[in-house]
Parts: sequence; structure tokens; C-alpha cells
Amino acid sequence: MKAKITALVGAMLLVSAGLAADDNPLIGKWKLNPAKTKYSAGAPPKNQIITYDMVGDALRLTAEIDNAQGHQTNTYTAKYDGKDYPFTSSARDFAAGQTVRLKRIDALTTERTTYFKGKQIGTVTEVVSKDGKTLTRTQKGANPQGQPIDNVQVLDKQ
Repeated sequence: MKAKITALVGAMLLVSAGLAADDNPLIGKWKLNPAKTKYSAGAPPKNQIITYDMVGDALRLTAEIDNAQGHQTNTYTAKYDGKDYPFTSSARDFAAGQTVRLKRIDALTTERTTYFKGKQIGTVTEVVSKDGKTLTRTQKGANPQGQPIDNVQVLDKQ
């Protein structure tokens, strides 16, 4: 009997994790559309692929970016609970110790706030189109050189 209950609970957890992924329109692979992307400071990346997937009840981002500084990989795994989670990057000018907080605004909108040593340094608002084919990311904050960032990235679902 105990084994049946354990199996049932395990199955329920798997279904719950699947539902969380199904409910999140970010899940999948997205490719930057340079023609629709606008940067206020510096040039947009030459290429950018962002992959979102669920790890338990947390959202994992893996961004592969090719820009003027070369190739970099950015990652985080975070829950929508307002707590700090580590943000990492292989960028040469990356300041270690950054964290992110995620907030779900509505079914199609997520807000990510980035902190460095407890101080807010930027936000990214991500909106998935109703048809699920386009992701618009509005980035605000400052780059490592202190220049203001006010970028709009448009990505296409792959």
C-alpha cells in the first residue's frame, strides 16, 4: 500500500511539473531577429539563441550570444517567488555575484530584475505574443561601462 501511495505522489509531481511547463509560453528555443531588434547603447548581438526550460518548478535560461566581444553563455535557474538566484555569464566584462528575481506579471509576461551586491542594475520584461511565435524582451538598466541600456530585442520561436 505504501508503495502505491509513493508511486501516486510521484506521478502527481510529474504531472504538476508538466503543467507548469505547459503554462509557461517562454519554454522552448528563441532566435534573435536582428531586423526588428533596437539597441540604445552599442550594437545588438550578431546571433543570439535563448533556450528556456523547466527544472522542477524553476525556469532555466541558457542564452548563447555572439557579439563584438566574442561568444558568451548566460544562465540562470530561478523560481517565480521573488527570491534571489545566481546569474552567471562567460562574458569577459561580467561582474560575478549577480542575482536575478523573477515575477510573473500575467500569462504572457515575465519580469526579471537583476541585482549586483544587493543593488538593482537592470530589468528585462519578456512578453510572448498571443500566437506564441514572438518574444519581445525590453531591457533597461546600465551596461558594465555605466552607459544606460534601453534595448528592445525581438526573438522568433524556433
